[in-house]
Amino acid sequence: MNTLLENSSTPGTPGALARAESLAPGANVTSLIDRLADGASEIPESQLMDILDEFPHHVSVHAAIIARPYLSEAVIMRLVALVSPTLRDSLISRHPLPEKYRREVMKRAPGRPQWWVGGLLNIGR
Repeated sequence: MNTLLENSSTPGTPGALARAESLAPGANVTSLIDRLADGASEIPESQLMDILDEFPHHVSVHAAIIARPYLSEAVIMRLVALVSPTLRDSLISRHPLPEKYRREVMKRAPGRPQWWVGGLLNIGR
């Protein structure tokens, strides 16, 4: 996550560096949530995955990512493994589960055995 955000604004324009720095590890969480909530900014999948690595239990960060207009399959599945049942319902209503995982997720969601969660956490890695 030490790279500039790609496609968040035109490279070299004021604010591009500030946006990138706001998503750097250790950045102010409120600032991070604001950037995630900005649906107009494009954040690469790799940076979203890095954010989930850094904030695996942060409900507000998860909610801001879920609210984004588009999430890749890997990010969706990673969130399924991390979020609470309430946020999982919100995630699934905004971003349909990939067909190849839908049945397994719905079957295993209530108990979430550790081996299952571990497998979801590794999707996209």
